[in-house]
Amino acid sequence: MPEWWRNAWGNRGDEQPEVLVVRLVVAALLGVGVAVSRTLARSDGRPVAGLRTTLLLLTVLTALVTEVIGNNTARAFGLAGVLAVVRFRTVVEDTRDSTFVIFALAVGMAVGAGFLTTALVGFGVIAAVTVAVTQFTGPPAHEGKIVIRLKGKETTEAELRETLAKYVDSVTVALVGSETVKEADTVELTFRFRSALKGDLGSLIDALKSKPGVEKVTWDLK
Repeated sequence: MPEWWRNAWGNRGDEQPEVLVVRLVVAALLGVGVAVSRTLARSDGRPVAGLRTTLLLLTVLTALVTEVIGNNTARAFGLAGVLAVVRFRTVVEDTRDSTFVIFALAVGMAVGAGFLTTALVGFGVIAAVTVAVTQFTGPPAHEGKIVIRLKGKETTEAELRETLAKYVDSVTVALVGSETVKEADTVELTFRFRSALKGDLGSLIDALKSKPGVEKVTWDLK
């Protein structure tokens, strides 16, 4: 190998490509495990869009960064400054998502530093706790907002609230706002609730739309 090529890469003699490959592959496998654990922690089995990929890649990238840092303190501070520029711009609505991001970081750091036993044991314990907690606490409650455009006075707020109560369990439905739109006799009522849906969302929407005067129903469920 030419001398200029070795000099271009710092001439490090401690680099072992096979070790790096093994660690990154293990990190990828554990990243898949972290993503699956997050999926099991949700009642619907569907994590936030893109979260599976994020957890997988984050585990591998953290392992790679840890490998690059090694025992070099100056390099660690330099990389910390560079990575500080990157930040999440998507609001994390579920605090558990933040926890699993830290989970992925911790596993990736352990693998990258060569602590395979720590990574495997830590992954196993945390994944088991995740499944156990989900089983004991039951499915998480939905937080929802439903906006109903209502024309005329054939249907009252109380009737709409009663209809909502039929489709949610342990209901806590509250009217949080109303706004007059276009015609004077047309209003938009905004309800918020926190509970688990008894039936499917489509049935709830159909039940609301069947009420006299209901022109439009929009929703946002978390």
